[in-house]
Amino acid sequence: MPTKRLSFFILFLVPYLSLSAQGFCVEGVFSSPRKGTAQLTLYEDASSPRVLKARVRDGKCLFEGRVSQPVVAELWHGSMAAPLLFYVENSTIRITVNDRQPARSPVSGSRSNSEYRLVAEQWDDQPAYSSPYAPLVLLQRGADATLLADFDRLQGDACRGPQYQQLRQRVERLRATQEGAKLPPFVFVDSSHHAVSTDTLLCDTANTVFLFGATYCGQCEQAQRQLQQLAAADSRWHTVVCRLDDDPRGWDAEWVERLAIDHIPYILLVAPDGTILERDLRIWELEKRTNLTN
Repeated sequence: MPTKRLSFFILFLVPYLSLSAQGFCVEGVFSSPRKGTAQLTLYEDASSPRVLKARVRDGKCLFEGRVSQPVVAELWHGSMAAPLLFYVENSTIRITVNDRQPARSPVSGSRSNSEYRLVAEQWDDQPAYSSPYAPLVLLQRGADATLLADFDRLQGDACRGPQYQQLRQRVERLRATQEGAKLPPFVFVDSSHHAVSTDTLLCDTANTVFLFGATYCGQCEQAQRQLQQLAAADSRWHTVVCRLDDDPRGWDAEWVERLAIDHIPYILLVAPDGTILERDLRIWELEKRTNLTN
C-alpha cells in the first residue's frame, strides 16, 4: 500500500515538475516573409543583458531559453521602425510584429504582458506612477512631450529594476540633447560604408537637417526625397542622412544611444554652430517654412 501511494503521488507531481522546468518560447511573426536575423535582448541585468539571435524563415523567428523571473526584453529586426519592448517569462509567447508601429504589436501568452499592456492603455487617462510596469510603458512610448515630466513623477516599485535604469539613462541622454544644447560629436557609417564624423558635416551658412532612417523604411526614403527637394529650393537647409542599415550595429549604433533616437524616420535640426534647434521634426513643418506645401 505505501508503494502504491508513493506511485500515485509521483504521477500527480510529474506535471507540476514539468511545468516548473519549462522555459520560454518566443515566436515572432512578421506581416510579410522577412529574412535575415532577429535579435532578442533580455535585460536580466542592466549592466550585461543576454542577447539571443535567430534566423527569420518564412516570416517567422523563434527564441527559446529560460528565465528565473519575468524580465524585460527587446525584439528587433531590420524591418522594424523601432525595437519592441515586452516581458519574457517561462511560457509560450507569440508576437504578431507590426513593422511600422512595433508598440502596437499584439503579444499573447504572458500574464506579465497582459498586465503591462493594461497599464499602457490606461496611461493617458490614469498614469500609474508607482506601477512596476511604468518604466517600460514610458520606454515604449518614446521621447514624447510628457516623458521628462512623467519620469520625475515615478515612485515606489516603479523606481526599481533594470528597466528603470534603462529609462533613467535614456532620460539623461535626452536632457543632454534638448533644444538649445550642443550636438554631441558622434560617428556614423555612410552609404559607402565609411565612418563619418558629424562635426565635419555642419554647414557654416545653413541649418543642417539630420535625417535618421533606413533603406527598408518606406517613410524614411520618402522623407529623404522630400528633404532633397527642400534643400534644392531653399539654401537655408543642408541635409545629412544617417541610415541604420548602413551600420552593422543597427539600433546599437552610437548615434542611436547618444541622441536618444527611438523611432525612424527622425529629423533633427542643428544650427551652424552645432546648437540643436529642434528635435523630432516632421517633413510638413519644414515644407511649410519653405513654402512648398501645395
